[in-house]
Amino acid sequence: MPGSPYFTIVIPTYNRADLIGETIGSVLAQSDPDFEIIVVDDGSTDDTEAVVRAIADDRVQYFRKENAERGAARNYGAARARGRYVNFVDSDDVLYPNHLTAARGLIEKTGEPEVVYLAFEMRDRDGKLLIPGRTLTGDVTAALVRGNVLGPNGIVLRRDVALACPFNEDRRLSGSEDWELGLRLASRYPIHYSNEVTSVMVNHELRSVLQADEQALLDRKDLTLQYLFEDEAFVARLGHCRALIENEFLSYIALHLALDGRPVRAAKYLKDSLLSRPSSVFQRRFVAVVKHIMIGAMNRAIRPTTTPRQDR
Repeated sequence: MPGSPYFTIVIPTYNRADLIGETIGSVLAQSDPDFEIIVVDDGSTDDTEAVVRAIADDRVQYFRKENAERGAARNYGAARARGRYVNFVDSDDVLYPNHLTAARGLIEKTGEPEVVYLAFEMRDRDGKLLIPGRTLTGDVTAALVRGNVLGPNGIVLRRDVALACPFNEDRRLSGSEDWELGLRLASRYPIHYSNEVTSVMVNHELRSVLQADEQALLDRKDLTLQYLFEDEAFVARLGHCRALIENEFLSYIALHLALDGRPVRAAKYLKDSLLSRPSSVFQRRFVAVVKHIMIGAMNRAIRPTTTPRQDR
């Protein structure tokens, strides 16, 4: 398409007026300037629109739609993309200046493939490093079926692939829709990756994935498996991995409940995880869950008995 940019950066957002300016600024600061930005406002009720419209750069486009969660917002943006490659960046995260340069280099090195992936790290809002970039080796699919090793900021899709393999728009899946997409992509295409860290996921108290509604987490597990096993390509290539995926969800639920101060329920899911896959005792998450279960148990022991918290 003549005159089209090489990259489209789709930024879905909802009530992130205090954060999205930094996100957009990090895109505008890229060393590779050949991009457009599509901001999809998923029905914000704060000043998000005013913040975006105040940015005087023709590469920034703003669209507003009725709230339908991130998957739908990302697809809405992808449908309007003109770039050869599409990258989805959450509106509370930040790209380092090397992000698009590294993406283009990997794309050219691997023959303009369907999917490339770049590493990310996690920091808090003060810039303190919480989790360094994950180092991938070999076939990324083997790691992906054991957990979501791909952050959405690092996934760069050829536009035709982004349109052919959209995000699942079931809002009950929110928080796991990127893993579900990653598994569908891995069942269709090789995922070329670089361990160069090019973005940062900013951890803060309002991150939407940090919810510990037990039933909602169980629903996400069941829905993810349901949708995956309705996909013929996934079943053909990765259908044998159901137990691994379910085990990952059990330990994920255990961690969230442990972080929420519910050690009894967390221990139940951790036990189920171990029973289904004993080797998970050697994983880093197992240690993290045990640590937070112990902290939660200690806090329960010293909590005043006049207002006991129910941990059912």
